[in-house]
Amino acid sequence: MKPFAGIISSATLLAAVLLLAVRDTASARSIGETADALAQRFLAHMAMNGPLAGTFQITTVTDREMLSSRQAALDLQYKGRVTAEVPPADQTLECRWAWNKGMELTETLPGSRDDFVTFLSHPEGLLDGSSARMFNLHKPQIATRWRPACFYSLACMASWEEALRQCRFELGKETSIGNADVDTLVATDTKQKSRFEIAIDRQSGALRRCRTYYKDVLGVELRVLAFVQSPDHRAFPARAEMDTYNSRFSADRPYSKRQLLAKTVIFPRTTEEAERHLRLDLTAGTMVADRVLDRESKLQHAASAKDLVEGKIRLARLETAPTTRSPLVPSSNLPEPVSQPPLPWLQRPASVVFAAVGGAAVILVLGYIARRYRAAR
Repeated sequence: MKPFAGIISSATLLAAVLLLAVRDTASARSIGETADALAQRFLAHMAMNGPLAGTFQITTVTDREMLSSRQAALDLQYKGRVTAEVPPADQTLECRWAWNKGMELTETLPGSRDDFVTFLSHPEGLLDGSSARMFNLHKPQIATRWRPACFYSLACMASWEEALRQCRFELGKETSIGNADVDTLVATDTKQKSRFEIAIDRQSGALRRCRTYYKDVLGVELRVLAFVQSPDHRAFPARAEMDTYNSRFSADRPYSKRQLLAKTVIFPRTTEEAERHLRLDLTAGTMVADRVLDRESKLQHAASAKDLVEGKIRLARLETAPTTRSPLVPSSNLPEPVSQPPLPWLQRPASVVFAAVGGAAVILVLGYIARRYRAAR
């Protein structure tokens, strides 16, 4: 009877294991039993994932052949009207970064090569530097720069809430990444013709991978390779990779490859500590151009970036024309960084044609009115 009893015991044990596996899978699905619930769990994680701070290194390697093709396309498009230069193929950004409740800071540190990203994003405005001593003050907006937030806290260069607001959600295939089980959320925005495939850690709700498609063509792939986590479940990548594609040149070969390496990751415990990490000081002599009020000023004394954005420091109008604005370096059809503001309205070819046609129409109308007036007399 003992062998038979052993067989029964083994069968019972196997059934129990299978039952536990099914129950665990079901409970995992019950966390996000619908696609909408999974999306809300992911967005809740992102909303609660702050404050954050730290020092990071971002290296960028761009395909040289595609870079040359892009430069040639820009030269042909602008035909010498403006200087349009693509960034170098190899770039390194050493930076200090902080994030908390609608505020974000990135400051370029020594050791950076061919890359400069310094800005303060604030609910009242964006102070964005084109160099260490030249800054533009804009209305509130998200900075269009590659920085640590793009590897986790943002959907490339948009907030996750904004990116997913108009999406229809579906559940993708369950899978695993490394030792972590993940649920896949497929978010489709038919109006923007975009689709996100987001791999979400089943246990923590953290982002593990995201593939972004434009018109069913892969545009960006983000892979989080390792995390740093706090006891209260805040998280940020210790290492991550991002490939961006440009279908104009190649649909299956990345246009650029970026790697994020965290040197330090800090989880501030108090509001005061978070504000210290968000502080940015500008030195005396720094040029600041207010693009909303059309003013430009040279700082006579060192100033807080936060005070500038909040309007506590008044910028006086200079007699000379603004110097911090420079021509647009056109970007690809994917979210490559745009370090300068758009071209002035009259420098856009389509706008010039529109203005010419509109001006001609006004002249014809005025001529017709004049003829009618003379005939009436």
